[in-house]
Amino acid sequence: MKLISLIITSFSILAFNGDIDSVNFKESKIILNERITPIHTSAFENALNKTQIRIKISGNNFERLVSHDPVEVDCDKGIGRLEFKNRFFEIKSQSYFYVEGNVECGKLNVWEFERESEAAQVLEIYHQAITARNKFQALDLESFWKRKINIRWPSNGDYYSWGTVNITRGDHWDVVAHEIGHAIYDQANIGVSGGGRHRIDECYTNALALSEGWATFFAGWLNLRLNDQDARFEFLVPRRAPIRLENIPSDVCAGQRNEWRVAGFFWDLIDKSRDNEHIEMDFKTVWNLKVNKNYRSTKQFATVLLNHTDPILLRAMWKNNFLTDLE
Repeated sequence: MKLISLIITSFSILAFNGDIDSVNFKESKIILNERITPIHTSAFENALNKTQIRIKISGNNFERLVSHDPVEVDCDKGIGRLEFKNRFFEIKSQSYFYVEGNVECGKLNVWEFERESEAAQVLEIYHQAITARNKFQALDLESFWKRKINIRWPSNGDYYSWGTVNITRGDHWDVVAHEIGHAIYDQANIGVSGGGRHRIDECYTNALALSEGWATFFAGWLNLRLNDQDARFEFLVPRRAPIRLENIPSDVCAGQRNEWRVAGFFWDLIDKSRDNEHIEMDFKTVWNLKVNKNYRSTKQFATVLLNHTDPILLRAMWKNNFLTDLE
């Protein structure tokens, strides 16, 4: 079933041009029916005769098993329902989205969605948000998450503002994760939020570079393998795609005022690829040094970090990423 939508013109006084987090005078849709259904359902016998549901997105050489909370199942009606809202986040247009599909109780049920469909876009947003919650819960770090994040799709831009994540393309997983990263950055008081136009290969304020670099690093932590020798994104900043975290091009502005270099520095702290750097910290340790610190720059954070790792190796890593000395 396709979502029923209405195109309206949306106006915003925040319009600006940049690589990420941009708002534009453009047409956006309002979804009139928030119920989504799979294009195909299958049911398979399983050894335990247990009712199970898997949600799969596929197409264009892509396949995703969507992480999800337990589906509410009515065996008498043969229907399952999963609402895209909980105490951590809510995904909505006018009202919150939910998915319904046929269920054969006592079997493994697979709900399938086409990757570029509107329904799959909502599911990808849900997958990114639930993955963030699950990863924080697995590390016992979710206590900072006190306010529900509102996620609006489709919107008139990809940006975070006043507790709401706005998304234009839900299937652009890295952009979705980047914007959710801004919401996490805000709630966890990691640093000050610098606003304004920004392009990923240019320099601007320390605060803006920290905020944007954190959000890109967060998108990597959600989706990329820590041992990936070529950790990269797919949709983030098409004019410079693919955005790589391990190999930042030499023409990118040097120093901590560049968000791409900030993201690469944060990634090198936790990755396991051992590419000319020898620091390997776990995410929880790095997180605990960031949460509720309200840093004004990446250098301020790195100065604190000097007391928690080998300072010689950290200074070498800093220079490798920023092409400047950590003083």
